[in-house]
Amino acid sequence: MVYSNRKNTFCVIFPVLIILICWFGYPYISPIFSNMLQNPFFILLIACIELLGVYLLLALLSAFIFFVFIWSVFPSISQLGVYKKLNTEDPLNGESLGTKIKKIYKINFILSIFLMIVILYFLYPSTGTTTFDSTATTFSEIDHIYILAFAFVPAFLLSIRVLANPTKNVFSSPIINYYAHPADKKEFIKSFKKDVISFYAALIMAAIIFFYLKIMQAQLNNQLEEELIKFYPQIDSIALCILIVTYFIILLITTAFGEWFLTKFPPYERL
Repeated sequence: MVYSNRKNTFCVIFPVLIILICWFGYPYISPIFSNMLQNPFFILLIACIELLGVYLLLALLSAFIFFVFIWSVFPSISQLGVYKKLNTEDPLNGESLGTKIKKIYKINFILSIFLMIVILYFLYPSTGTTTFDSTATTFSEIDHIYILAFAFVPAFLLSIRVLANPTKNVFSSPIINYYAHPADKKEFIKSFKKDVISFYAALIMAAIIFFYLKIMQAQLNNQLEEELIKFYPQIDSIALCILIVTYFIILLITTAFGEWFLTKFPPYERL
């Protein structure tokens, strides 16, 4: 208790002492700093410290963003490789079809945000300028890329769900039968699931990291606004809303189809 009181007293008095020292000592300290600022070595030292601070800030910011990306993408993709038995009566030992669709749809929605950003950035050229026109009535280049991304992302997520849960179907059976030894079939399927999840996770995270680095480069060059404005849709808001609603419907259809497919062809490995 005594130590706590002393600590609180010190925290209050110390800043006051620093302010008083700087206030009354300014006439004596000012000439010293004026002479130091005329020294080329001291100027170089200040520049090095500022540069080090900028690099340290960028490193910490990058580490935080990469950490968020990894913990957002990898667990979601891992969940796509988990399949619980179809059971509508006992939720502890399985899931109903409706529960499966809702769970996978939420995961697909999270992953689609990252995939959409990456696809838009890689397909749209990084050179040239674009003028935003909200009154445009025809599809521009970026609008066509939006349409392509809306069609590609649901199919991409469906392929992850199906390939990460090998079943006796036309997609997985040739791979399993060709590479897996009958005695080690179970272990091969587990390894195959991990490889598929790792491949897709690495693909998405590598693309996101590259996108982040390009955005940081644009920010350092004071061209971030010019870089981002190129991704604004050029069509009117009504058409954009129709595209977004259509995308969510397509995502729901592909999600439901994937769950129906895995129900029709149960995976080798189920919880």
